Amino acid sequence: MLEGINPRFIEIGLVKIGKLGPERMSKNNVKYNPPVKLDHFIITSRKRGDDGNFIENKSIMDRLKNGAPGNGVGLNKKGDIVKLPISLLYNNPDMNFVTKYSAFQGKKSVCSSNDGKIGYRLVKEGIEQVQCRCDWLNPAIKTRHPDTGKTVQCKPNGRLSMIIRGMKQIGGAFTFRTTSYNTISSIMGSMLYIADRTNGLLAGLDLQLVVYKQTVYDHEGKPNDANIVSIIFPGDMNDLRNQAMIEYKNATGYLEYRKKVEENGIKTDIMSKDEEDSYMAEEFYPESEFDEDDSHSEDMDHELPPEQNKSKDDPITYLKAVYDVMPDEVEKVCKDLGLDFSKITVEDAVKILDEMQG
Repeated sequence: MLEGINPRFIEIGLVKIGKLGPERMSKNNVKYNPPVKLDHFIITSRKRGDDGNFIENKSIMDRLKNGAPGNGVGLNKKGDIVKLPISLLYNNPDMNFVTKYSAFQGKKSVCSSNDGKIGYRLVKEGIEQVQCRCDWLNPAIKTRHPDTGKTVQCKPNGRLSMIIRGMKQIGGAFTFRTTSYNTISSIMGSMLYIADRTNGLLAGLDLQLVVYKQTVYDHEGKPNDANIVSIIFPGDMNDLRNQAMIEYKNATGYLEYRKKVEENGIKTDIMSKDEEDSYMAEEFYPESEFDEDDSHSEDMDHELPPEQNKSKDDPITYLKAVYDVMPDEVEKVCKDLGLDFSKITVEDAVKILDEMQG
């Protein structure tokens, strides 16, 4: 394998339960597209149409619908897909379903946390560490960014990568994204439970991605109907164990190889975000959630924080947070220093941060 290039599944399509609605104008004369919720799945390409929505892949959807229910597809009374036959890519739940907290202003991520304990916030002086979870995550509290004074809202983000069974192509993955607490909790809980029952096996199992209605409560305690997505195994416990045994038997000889691939994937962030920020901002952080025109947030300075704000205890974690905000600058410094970002040591991280600080 070529050094400096990390392996990654290409994203060949999206699985969605929502889309962008007709364009509106905010009270500050900012154009935006409010989200429209769906009670079923649509499968799209990664190309947007004239209305800003990703173009539906009708060929795949029709093929799945025509094979229902024998192919594992479930349809509602209107003929829409509410159950998708899927397989996961990895045995590690965190690689199948990448989660974090993110706060946006405009299309820029201004704060994020991968562990829900420490957040990395973009401020005028650079990047500072903050305790996570803070008031930015509470929709009942109207919080503002300390530099811009503009309203900011943090949400949990989840990105599930999967294979849709029955598709005659190998090597690419479909992606489902969400900012729903209940969906994130349900998907992660299902994966952990199934893995516990199969001695850690998730990859290759015949699973279903399902969407169903559930009553949830908002921050004021008011009940609302929500569309929740989860993962299920369409069978009983004996069926699950029998399929797991077959998978283990078929996998004999490369289980250790798969484990090494997953370990390497975690170290190198195999499912990197690329256009993730822009996508999440457009789809899940509409302008209607802000009470002011925050388009100027994109003009915030990318200057690094002063030396005393660096995390001396964990410079690698800190550098990765910097990379999330300004990847091009980090990669340029790495190239200048002759370092491979995917294999940096603590000493390397300190060198890179020092060089960027100037």
